[in-house]
Amino acid sequence: MESLRELANRLDEAAATLAAAGPALTAAGRTEPSPGEAGTGRLTEVTRALFEQWSAAATARAQEAATGADRLADLAATLRQVADGYADTDDAARRRHAEEA
Repeated sequence: MESLRELANRLDEAAATLAAAGPALTAAGRTEPSPGEAGTGRLTEVTRALFEQWSAAATARAQEAATGADRLADLAATLRQVADGYADTDDAARRRHAEEA
């Protein structure tokens, strides 16, 4: 079975991957067509509206990715604290057992 520290390391890796996804999503939302390319009229209005919607969605997903990455990193830190607590308890039990023997 995987140790708590190994699991914490995997969570840190997942947090880093998720954190990197946010900027990629934001960058993907920055490809607005220039006004000259789209022309004028209803098609241009629809294109701009779709771009604004896409951009807002990409920004929101990027923020969610950053929040998720922070939560995973916090969970990894908590697991390390728990692992340290178990290790301290095990050490104390070994010392007590050695003193009794």
